[in-house]
Amino acid sequence: MSQDFIDTMFITTLQPRGTEKDCGLVSGYCILGTGPISSLLSSITDFFGMKSNAFSAKAKEAEKIALDMMKREALQRGANAVYGVRINLTEATSGQGMLMVSVSGSAMIVS
Repeated sequence: MSQDFIDTMFITTLQPRGTEKDCGLVSGYCILGTGPISSLLSSITDFFGMKSNAFSAKAKEAEKIALDMMKREALQRGANAVYGVRINLTEATSGQGMLMVSVSGSAMIVS
């Protein structure tokens, strides 16, 4: 399954309309370490109340990995779309710098 094919899958938080077939719940996740440099930089930006670009980039990377995992599962079930997608970002460890992104949605065949 090529990355180009995965990138063409339709993902939305909206409810489906029209003719569809439900293929079941699909999910994906990614647990990503932020690393000591990102943690140090985020401590500095936190102290000054600024946006942490280091953590933002890591969160986006983890989100993409989780979404790709979910899309692959949907494609394996024969779906061409995922509806009702929910994305969660949490800290996987207590202060140890591990981010967890989990995604889930309903895989559908939309004509």
